[in-house]
Amino acid sequence: MISALDYIPNAILSNNILQKFTGTITLFVLDAGQFFEEKISPLDTFIHIIDGRAIITIKDESKFT
Repeated sequence: MISALDYIPNAILSNNILQKFTGTITLFVLDAGQFFEEKISPLDTFIHIIDGRAIITIKDESKFT
């Protein structure tokens, strides 16, 4: 069973859900105002926002969700 992570003020938490040679699925929990630095990946990236909103930038094009 996979359990979600709780929000912690001013923190970014992560938990690997699935890790294989072909890629990893990781659950991230970000407090409001937190952000990730630019990341480059040779694999496809899937983003699913469960709660809240985000600005996602891919190849210099920003989308507000």
